[in-house]
Amino acid sequence: MNHIFRFITLALAFLANMLLLSAQGVELRSGECYEIRCIEFLNGAVVPAKNDVLALTHSADTNAKNALWRITKLNSGYYSIQHAETGLYMTYDGKRTATRRYMLLTEEMDGMASQWSIYPGASHIIITNVYSQYLLNVRRDSRIVGLYKNMTKSATDNERFVLYDKKGKQVSVIDKQPVVFKAPEPDPTTASQRNYYSTQTYQFNFTLDGKAPVYDARSKRYLLSLPEALIGKKVELKLVSTTFPDAQLFVNGKVVKDNGRVAFGAVSGTDTHRLAVVQNGDTIARANLQFTFLPIVEITAESFSKNHWGKGQMTVHDATLNADSSYTIQVRNRGEWTTRFEKRSMGIKLKSADGKKIDRSILGLRTDNYWVLDAMTIDRARMRSRVAMDLWNDFSAASHFGKKDKTTHHASRGRMVEVFLNGKYHGIYNLCERIDRKQLQLAKSKDGSIAGLLYKADQWSTATKWGGNKSWANSLWNPNSKSEEWEGWQAKYPEPSAKKDAQWQPLLDAIRFVSTSSDSDFCADVARYFDLPSVRDYALFIELLFATDNSAKNMYWAAQNYAVNPQLTPIPWDLDGTFGRDWNGNSSGLEAHRDYRKYLIGEGHQSTLMERLYKLNPDGWNEQMAERYRQLRRTHFDPERLAQRFDAYLQLMEQSGANVREAERWRNSQGGRLELRKDVEQLKQWLAQRIAFLDLLYQQ
Repeated sequence: MNHIFRFITLALAFLANMLLLSAQGVELRSGECYEIRCIEFLNGAVVPAKNDVLALTHSADTNAKNALWRITKLNSGYYSIQHAETGLYMTYDGKRTATRRYMLLTEEMDGMASQWSIYPGASHIIITNVYSQYLLNVRRDSRIVGLYKNMTKSATDNERFVLYDKKGKQVSVIDKQPVVFKAPEPDPTTASQRNYYSTQTYQFNFTLDGKAPVYDARSKRYLLSLPEALIGKKVELKLVSTTFPDAQLFVNGKVVKDNGRVAFGAVSGTDTHRLAVVQNGDTIARANLQFTFLPIVEITAESFSKNHWGKGQMTVHDATLNADSSYTIQVRNRGEWTTRFEKRSMGIKLKSADGKKIDRSILGLRTDNYWVLDAMTIDRARMRSRVAMDLWNDFSAASHFGKKDKTTHHASRGRMVEVFLNGKYHGIYNLCERIDRKQLQLAKSKDGSIAGLLYKADQWSTATKWGGNKSWANSLWNPNSKSEEWEGWQAKYPEPSAKKDAQWQPLLDAIRFVSTSSDSDFCADVARYFDLPSVRDYALFIELLFATDNSAKNMYWAAQNYAVNPQLTPIPWDLDGTFGRDWNGNSSGLEAHRDYRKYLIGEGHQSTLMERLYKLNPDGWNEQMAERYRQLRRTHFDPERLAQRFDAYLQLMEQSGANVREAERWRNSQGGRLELRKDVEQLKQWLAQRIAFLDLLYQQ
């Protein structure tokens, strides 16, 4: 009887407790929306972070839309947690970035990584990821909401939550189990334990003159961009800790004055500055800071590939501006061969908040929507393509494109930058413009008429080498006007669509002319089809560079307005495999004294157009080549001036410390130690020998 009485008493107590809780709160119901609040903090709720579309934070800046999460019970018995406004799911990914802790928001559920246990703890509610068994957690220092591998038997207050429905009522019952509510408990760790944890693993957030440096989770250090003009000069910056605004700050062992001004003498990117936060005599946090004189491009994005655009955010840290520029973006990998490497090039599209295309100028370059981040992976100097493009921009003839102005450019301009990808340093990149109608200021097509034209020679083919014999040319099939690809070529403008056709006929006519014209007709009419001053400059350009992959491929041909002038002009692209290295980064067989024309013929890469020009010598072509070389040899092709171009980029990278960071990040990624200075010195020796050989060839 005593046992029965005791059972009844306990049951009545349980029911009374349930009734009391029900009166105060509500039961968790599948498919309904709730706010998720951590009991560690007095106000705020879990919301998507403003500075990272994939991240979460515990913020007081909430509204009726951004703080609601739809919690749905699944057939597995676990729950999905979906942001009510955006439809994104909380998902474990095991990655730690500057703004995320082992989880992110995804468009679709990812198995058990997107499933959660939600249950009453010793007090309040515990939320655990099913796949990782990590607890949902709010970091005390940064308010980042992420996951934490708690090895203890109980959760701390920053791992305990309450749920509120749309009417503001607390969830007090989950799966028929009551939720117990107790006052928040003190942190169970001792002061010495907290201090050890902070000083060993914790980086605090701060600003310098109002700008936040970028944190690299791989090296555990911050990087701040400064203007080039400050290299080696004394710089004074105001340091403010955003994590501990009232604590005492130290830089390199010296206390920071009350005004926050810190003097950094003779700033260099090779120095590491030690920052510390001291409170009540204890060092509670540390940070390492480095400077760079290159702009920083910070990208946070979901997974992407060559064939898949990922969504994300991009912040450009430009030291010459008062504020950094942030953009919503789409990103994918670019290239063919280089996508096989770990360090890959990227294409970036700028988007408005509602997903529409926007055009912006970045780092003083043109205003555009699409940007290229060239990884320069096969180039062990990390500058060949950039130097080559600068050179072409400076000396190319321009010819029928007219006088160069602020909007017309005959090559891709760019800036060297340092890239961070998803919270980790990703290396030196060439942020550059792409070759398109806007870059070349081609005339716009109207009503199907032929105006500006742009073709890309994308693959080695007889057609991209401007043809073969008459039999081959006569057997050519006419391209499909709705296709953007034909015989190794790509139609870039006009680009075929449902409303407009590609204009293949001018290209086809030029190929047939080169292939089938008699020697006399070729000499008489070649200038009608091709912009010969520009062709001559391009021929000398790739001969100087010994460009192994650019004689009839990896280049563009354009006509500014075909109706006015049908001449096609060459435009360079993708010049990494140059100056003594090939498309795979190898140097074997590319001696500076080799004859480029014979090399191309031996490789089967010589252009039929160029070979006929050499052999038939229309209007003294070979004499014109020699005279143009002699002109350039006194100016742009002077070996000292060419060497200065490489030295300028190398010096900037070394003064910024970027060469060291690049070597650390990509150590042995291509089967050898990366030493930029060593490769540049070898390149300059090769270049001096190359000029000496060309002097003999053109009888300088």
